[in-house]
Amino acid sequence: MVISIKDVRKLLVVAVISFCAVLVSTLFANFYLDIQQLEVRELSAPALAYYDAQLLLAKFVSLISGGVLSLLALLMLFFYIKQFIDSHKEELGILKAFGYQNIQLAKHFWIFSFSVFIGSLLGFAASFVWMQDFYELRNQKSILPNIDIHFHGELFLGFVLLPTILFAIVAIGYAAVQLNRPSLYLLKRIEDSGAQPKRHRLQKERPFLKELSHANFYHRKMLIFFVLFSAFSFAAMMQLSFGMKDFIDGSIQMMMIGIGLALAASILLLSLGTLMQENKRALVLMKTFGYSQKECNHVILSKYRILAYIGFALGTLYQYMLMKLLLQFLAKDVAGVPDYTFNPKLCAFVFLLFVIFYESLVRYHIQNLHRLSLKEIMLAE
Repeated sequence: MVISIKDVRKLLVVAVISFCAVLVSTLFANFYLDIQQLEVRELSAPALAYYDAQLLLAKFVSLISGGVLSLLALLMLFFYIKQFIDSHKEELGILKAFGYQNIQLAKHFWIFSFSVFIGSLLGFAASFVWMQDFYELRNQKSILPNIDIHFHGELFLGFVLLPTILFAIVAIGYAAVQLNRPSLYLLKRIEDSGAQPKRHRLQKERPFLKELSHANFYHRKMLIFFVLFSAFSFAAMMQLSFGMKDFIDGSIQMMMIGIGLALAASILLLSLGTLMQENKRALVLMKTFGYSQKECNHVILSKYRILAYIGFALGTLYQYMLMKLLLQFLAKDVAGVPDYTFNPKLCAFVFLLFVIFYESLVRYHIQNLHRLSLKEIMLAE
């Protein structure tokens, strides 16, 4: 079995998430290790409180951000492996029919972890670029002794090499589980013998368009999560970066804006691209049978638009609760720290940006989709 460059290229989203995770984790973990080397026994009480707050902040951000983004990268990896197997069922079924074992086929899926390695390596290198300004701004405050940048090999091992190896092992294991099906099932000749038909209660028959919209939405649970999370990331990171101007440095603020935009853009592109790809035949057939473009778009996209707005609301609530919690624990012993309050004008501004951002991506995909003809769709099947 050959996994092409085209297949691996789709893993750009995993590389972007890995980049963001390692960038944030390395920056704050390296800072945590470096300030631990400072001599603090003769510091004043306010300076010692500031030192303790910096330690706790660095540990909190590196663990939470790195952990959440790593989990997301793992979910994306699962999504791509399952999508690859589903789109190559017949080829894999033929190989299994020729006697190839599951593990013989699954071992080729190690290459899916290559995107994790590239993203992690670039994120690790980029963290040292941000680190220059990050350390310099803290040294300019003269609260703590001068902090120097040191290279910690254990961070390279833990944030670049180890995740790549673990993701390769997980990819192989998950692929082996997904391939553990009869050859004839993969060849689409019979249904999986292990699957049991679900019993449904009789319910009132819905109109065709409502039934199609319902089936399209609820049968794609992974896309539901991705759309929610992309809107969540945009709302949380953008509002945090703009609202924390009194708490963080300008370079960190720009980094947070960049991470929020990168996560939201990459995940939304993946979600909408996959959604359009899986529904292009249905949409073109609907057009052929006389349904208007508005009706076609409503069937496929209406519920996801509502979902995106729910994700934005959850991201707004999350960033507010997170900042309140951080200030409660990190700034309770530091005098003169401003309070963090909800800014409705900022929320409205960021929401407007998100609507423009989301609707622009939707419009781009819809225009590409409506250029397809029925003949092109049938020939591609």
